Amino acid sequence: MQSIHDILSMDSEHNLQNELTDHASLPDQELLNVEIHDKIKEAIGRLSPEHRLVFILTEYHGLSYQEVANIAQCPVGTVASRKNTAVKQLKHYLEPLINM
Repeated sequence: MQSIHDILSMDSEHNLQNELTDHASLPDQELLNVEIHDKIKEAIGRLSPEHRLVFILTEYHGLSYQEVANIAQCPVGTVASRKNTAVKQLKHYLEPLINM
């Protein structure tokens, strides 16, 4: 199992993004996808560590709220609240992309 530190630093590793080094050679749609992916990654990075942990564990690792509660050592209700807040914050951060 990964450590909490490893999970929180995932946004800087290639697990959350493809390793694309030459963006100039990509077709327009692929370039747009890379830009959107980068914006999503940036938005996740703006979350507090507690909210980012819950979001990554539930969305990227598919863990249940109970499993996340065990890892984060907090009540399930706190996990649900943090996930809800994380999603609201991400929607706010990504609003310009959503309204394109």
